[in-house]
Amino acid sequence: MTFSNIVTNRLVIRNLMQSDAPLAFSIWGDIEMGKYLHDPYYKDVEELFNTLKDIEQDPNYAFIAFCKDTQQFIGTCSIYPEDDPKHWDIGYCVHKDFWKHGYGSEMVKALIAFAYDKGARIITAHVAQENQASCALMKSCGFIIDSETSSKKIRTDIVYPTYIFKLTLK
Repeated sequence: MTFSNIVTNRLVIRNLMQSDAPLAFSIWGDIEMGKYLHDPYYKDVEELFNTLKDIEQDPNYAFIAFCKDTQQFIGTCSIYPEDDPKHWDIGYCVHKDFWKHGYGSEMVKALIAFAYDKGARIITAHVAQENQASCALMKSCGFIIDSETSSKKIRTDIVYPTYIFKLTLK
């Protein structure tokens, strides 16, 4: 997949590559940071490295974010079209070293603009109801709670009551 970087005030967001496995693992393999992710906990970097072997051919948009000024790893995010090309779904995770600094909002807003340019007019996000920080972030970005469901973390028995947040764009 060919892609140009998304650049915001403080972030450079680019395609996630297999070589990014150690950085992604620092979040996705961490019990605290990966708690609410739909993705499973990865047991080691090698497992994630193997999972990402075809990521560069994936038609969905998986990204990694860095601080524009310091090049520090900030987090990961993704957005992809659902069955309806006007409906896209979004997800993100910020490394805990950067929680409460506005990076999550900056990532989400950048992905909304990216998806809008590709024809998205509805964006949804599945957020664990007990994940108060992400629920607040979604609301601050203009999302509303559209419905409630539950989400099961892959390869676990963990099930979270989940809000489906929705943003309708014109």
